[in-house]
Amino acid sequence: MNNILERVELKGFNKTLWRKIGKAMIDYDMVQEGDRVAIAISGGKDSVALFNALLRVKALVNFKFEIFPVHVYNTDLDFEGFKKVQEYFEEMGHPIEVISANLGNIIREQNAEKSACSLCSRLRRGILYTFMKKNGCNKLALGHHLDDIIETYFMNLFFQGNTNIMRPKYYSEEHGVTVIRPMAHVEESSVIKYMRKGRFPVFKDNCRYVADKNTQRENMKEVVENLAKFNPQVRSNIKTALKI
Repeated sequence: MNNILERVELKGFNKTLWRKIGKAMIDYDMVQEGDRVAIAISGGKDSVALFNALLRVKALVNFKFEIFPVHVYNTDLDFEGFKKVQEYFEEMGHPIEVISANLGNIIREQNAEKSACSLCSRLRRGILYTFMKKNGCNKLALGHHLDDIIETYFMNLFFQGNTNIMRPKYYSEEHGVTVIRPMAHVEESSVIKYMRKGRFPVFKDNCRYVADKNTQRENMKEVVENLAKFNPQVRSNIKTALKI
C-alpha cells in the first residue's frame, strides 16, 4: 500500500486535489464497505486521475471496497495509443476490462453527427451499466471535475433552457446503480498539473468529434476562462451557487 501511495500522491496536491476529493467523498458518502465500484476509463487525464484517487482512498480507509476499471473501445478509432494506459493499470494491480463497440457506425446509421458526443455518451453509459450488472457492481465512478459541472450547467442553461446540473452523486432508478463523481470539487487545472508532474500515461482520443473545437462545450469552456480573467474565484463562486 505504501508503494501505491508513493506512486500516486505526489507532493503539492494535498490542498488542490486530495482534500477536495476527500471532502466530496465524505460529504456525499460516496463509498462504503463492500462496494464494487466500476470506474469508467477513457484513458484521458481525468479518468486516470480518478483511478489514482480511488487507489489512494483504498490505501487509506479502514474498510474494504473493490474497483473495476473498464474502457469502452470505439472500434472506429486507433487503439494503439491506449496500450501505455493499459500497462500502467496492470502495474498498479488493476487491469482494465476493455469492451469493444462500433460506436461510430451506430452514429452514422442514426444520422446523428450533430449530436454525436451526446449519443456516444449514452451508448457508452449503457455498455457500462451492462458490464456492472454482469460483475455485480453497485457504483459507477466518473471522472467529471468542477469545470465539467460548470460547463454542463451553462450548456443546459443557454441551449436547453433548464438549470440541470451534474450531481456529485445520484441513484439511477432505471439501472439500480449509484453514480459518483469524486472529483466534483476539483478544478481542471489541478488535474492537469497533477498528471504532468506524475508523468502518468494518457490516451489522446483521436475521435474527430472530440477534436472539434467549435462545440457547445468548448464554447462554454471559453466563457468560463474569460470570466476567470475578471474574477479568479469564479469557479468557486459558481460551485457555491450551485450548492454542490
